[in-house]
Amino acid sequence: MRIMNWAMTIGAMGLLNGCGGSASPPDVSLKPMAGSAAASCPSLGSRNWRARLVRIGGSKLMLTVDGEVDLPTPGYTAVWKEGLSDRANPPGLHLMLSFTPPSQDDMVAQVVTINQVHYSAEVSNPRYRYILVRCGDGALTQLSEVRVEP
Repeated sequence: MRIMNWAMTIGAMGLLNGCGGSASPPDVSLKPMAGSAAASCPSLGSRNWRARLVRIGGSKLMLTVDGEVDLPTPGYTAVWKEGLSDRANPPGLHLMLSFTPPSQDDMVAQVVTINQVHYSAEVSNPRYRYILVRCGDGALTQLSEVRVEP
């Protein structure tokens, strides 16, 4: 009787955890990062992304990308790097976002912290098909609407 109850408990736990079911395949587009991607990017989640092009005189344009990223502790510093653009017309742009953790000598609270991140750079393209924001080996967001503001 004890063995049967134990087996039923283990079986029920497996079903609750998603084991042993015939679920549909996961959406791989922008799912939460795991494994090596999570190890190389401390982001626990992100939201409120926005990209826009602003005219800064004549034909010059400034691309800005803003968003919020949840990090495991306060004290991280965001570092942006422009990646490759594809050769389509209009092009897609890849932006790499990395984070420098707080110094190990600093005492920081272990509390999820929302960090505002901001990227801006002068660009020559008046349109972008998409902007992909990557962190580590994963993607935080893909923005398909890039508006030109006067």
